[in-house]
Amino acid sequence: ANISSAFPPPLEQQLETGEIQSIFFGPFGSLAHAHMMAIAIPQTLSRASRRAWLEFVVARASFGDGVPRERAMTLAFGPDGLRRLGLDGGVEGDPLGTFPVAFRHGMGNPE
Repeated sequence: ANISSAFPPPLEQQLETGEIQSIFFGPFGSLAHAHMMAIAIPQTLSRASRRAWLEFVVARASFGDGVPRERAMTLAFGPDGLRRLGLDGGVEGDPLGTFPVAFRHGMGNPE
């Protein structure tokens, strides 16, 4: 008996490349320089201001599988940053409930 006939073929999944940052598709080798900036989201900043800032930077980030020609911007957020930016959803009221434990605890709290 052919056991593979007992299982349906896997569904073909399509990546939504427009929602994935470009850096995950390959290097930005054509770009000669890079800068890194670390920021903290102030707790006193209004929710509306935090959302406006997030929309501003996401609109300028590099998404898709094409290689940026002149400039690129990638974003990365830690657990505290996501909380302060107002991440919604999650499991049992925790917006980070579906994230790995190591990410939720952060690099400064390895346990």
